Amino acid sequence: MKRAATIEWTQIDLTRRNEATAQRVTAVLVALSGIGGFVLSLRMIFDWWLVALVLLGCLVIVALGVGLWINPGVGAGAVSKLKESGTPASLPVVAAHKTTDESIRYQLQLRMPSADDQFVMHACGEPGCIEAGRTAPDSEVAALLNDATKTWAVVHDSPRA
Repeated sequence: MKRAATIEWTQIDLTRRNEATAQRVTAVLVALSGIGGFVLSLRMIFDWWLVALVLLGCLVIVALGVGLWINPGVGAGAVSKLKESGTPASLPVVAAHKTTDESIRYQLQLRMPSADDQFVMHACGEPGCIEAGRTAPDSEVAALLNDATKTWAVVHDSPRA
């Protein structure tokens, strides 16, 4: 008899409201710089092919700004659903690997509370996760779990259990 495949867990980043606001402000500034660059180029460049190249570059910049604007809204639904229906849990840190990347300090391997010993990875530079990485494997991180949707998130605002 074949064993049923286990469903993989999906990590959700719990974006704070001020982080989403900062990302949207940056998005507006990026899009405005693309539009402003094109308007200025119309006044300074007289060759049609140079104007077309500048237009193409400015359209890419505006598209990046629109993408930055949309991104917090896409994840907001998953975050609110997890916050509403998620169960608080403490996930044991099985292993931790220090990274050389400046923005991420540790990759934590966490054990999910299930019968078939599932593990997930969490890459993070938050102080609580750095401390958990330093004291691994004798540490835990606070998390929210939703077994129905197989989503989870590390809760950085709360102290470790």
